[in-house]
Amino acid sequence: MYTDLFTAIKDSNLFEARSALDLLLEDGVEPWAIHEALFPIIHGVLNPPFINPHLPKMYAINRELVSYMEPEDVALLLRLEVEEYTWREKSHLHAKPISIPTINDFTEVEKAIARADVIATAIALNAFLQAAGSTLLAKKLLLLGSGYLNSSLGHSISCTAFILLEMIYRKDEDPWPVMVSLAEYFCKGNFHQSQLLHYSAISDYPEVYLNDVKRAISGKGIVALHHTITLYAIERSRHFFEHQEYDHALTTWIRMLGDKQESLYPIEEIASYSLPDFDVFFEVFTQYDPILVLNMFKTALSSEKERTRLGRFLIKAVLRCYNGQYNPHFLTGLGALLWILDRFHDHPIIVLNGSLQYLDFFFSNVGHRSIE
Repeated sequence: MYTDLFTAIKDSNLFEARSALDLLLEDGVEPWAIHEALFPIIHGVLNPPFINPHLPKMYAINRELVSYMEPEDVALLLRLEVEEYTWREKSHLHAKPISIPTINDFTEVEKAIARADVIATAIALNAFLQAAGSTLLAKKLLLLGSGYLNSSLGHSISCTAFILLEMIYRKDEDPWPVMVSLAEYFCKGNFHQSQLLHYSAISDYPEVYLNDVKRAISGKGIVALHHTITLYAIERSRHFFEHQEYDHALTTWIRMLGDKQESLYPIEEIASYSLPDFDVFFEVFTQYDPILVLNMFKTALSSEKERTRLGRFLIKAVLRCYNGQYNPHFLTGLGALLWILDRFHDHPIIVLNGSLQYLDFFFSNVGHRSIE
């Protein structure tokens, strides 16, 4: 059913990909079913000159976005995905070996990464997965990645976390493409040596944690946005960790923040207009002024129903502004913003400043051509 679409994506043929997608939708195939069918091929989609697997991470985070969306809007998300996966470069497809050895010791993975041997690393990861299970593999890889947050701008946790979360969710799929994608990334980044755990009890003191969240959401630009996305990934993968391991991940994240100071926009200067219908919201959104958009946020925070509606409006607006080539952080950063909205709705200063950080990044980088 999906052969023509898969072939067009692999060949980077936009015309054929669009045509194949249109045929599937005209035949009544559900957009989300098409999204899920893309799993085996998206792990080879690259984003040079960056080594980070941005697109597989975006694919995984889209599962969080779709939970907010109306069914009729899912096709917008799918069309954006297909366009993005198609026009970008692809890595070489490494075939899965006929047999995978048994490996119970994660140091074998680290040794293969140190040799920069992608295939050996992928085989070792797959073997450890088979022997130890997905939860232990995720824990080991995330703790390994936690030692390289400064050099990777957080991606060694954030990309790893969401790619693994999607793999675990998709138990029906062969994990080999995921193993290859992560092997290529860890080898390119030389993320090969696990650290001793650093326990600073940050998670035991809510006020200290909130203060560091406020530092993360302070500032503008891609570096500041990554501070927030990295925390989002740590929290979404928290269930893989024991308490001390979770605190270690937070400690490495705080080290990534460095001496960054809290610098928050005063929420008293933000108006409190009711959330309008989407057409009015989108008209304001496309003025590309973060403060004008924030003026519609405040009153929605106290209601779960309104927060969900706000999340849906934000996703739909970002999709409607699609210009043919999107920075994947437009969607991964949006996922982080929706997490902030859900987690910190009783702290308006955090929600509004986290929103300001994302909206400023989006509006500063997106073109002004929308699609229907």
